Amino acid sequence: MSAYSEYQLDQIWLNTTRPLGVLYRLEHPTDARMDESGNVIYRSRYGQAHLSHSWEVDHRNALALGGPHNTSNLRALACTANRSLGGLLGNFLAELHQQK
Repeated sequence: MSAYSEYQLDQIWLNTTRPLGVLYRLEHPTDARMDESGNVIYRSRYGQAHLSHSWEVDHRNALALGGPHNTSNLRALACTANRSLGGLLGNFLAELHQQK
């Protein structure tokens, strides 16, 4: 079950870019988009991290660092890219905690 409604997911999805490649436009005219990192993602693969071209909702400004939980701060991001960012943030916060 998703933490986001279909309406919210649609709003987040509409803020992504259509890929430039002809192949994606022909095979997946409405399903394929490009996230802000340049990864091709498919709308139908939301939350399916085990599949290629899957995506998750990401906070541009992390909640852990005071970012808001509203639509303007949310974006569609490939699962692999999102999880690597989470790892970076987690490492940063752990290091910050050790310095105290």
